[in-house]
Amino acid sequence: MPKAEAILDICRKELWKEGILSDDFDIEIMSSMGCGEAFEGVAVAADFFYQRNAQVFIGPYCNSELDAVAKMAAYWNVPIIGYMASNNIFADKNIYKTLARVSLRTTNSLALSVASLLNHYG
Repeated sequence: MPKAEAILDICRKELWKEGILSDDFDIEIMSSMGCGEAFEGVAVAADFFYQRNAQVFIGPYCNSELDAVAKMAAYWNVPIIGYMASNNIFADKNIYKTLARVSLRTTNSLALSVASLLNHYG
């Protein structure tokens, strides 16, 4: 997404302003290209989880990458929010145990999902 880092930084500042983030609870937002011709998203997810200690994933946006990353996230017991991939296979909670999907008609649904996740984990 063009200007992704700047947009995510604005979102983080809004979370601070609204009191969701505080001195006791902060988040680090990491972003990388998640969909490509050679399953870059799978490598990125593994790197984020094992090397950078990611504790939640948003995306990747494409069906093939989300399929693999959501299965890995279920194995790791890490929440993952899908926001573009629409394949019916993702409804199977026996496989995609930690996946939640939201519609992107507006960005409100993605924002509400992230806020709910933050509130859930205190």
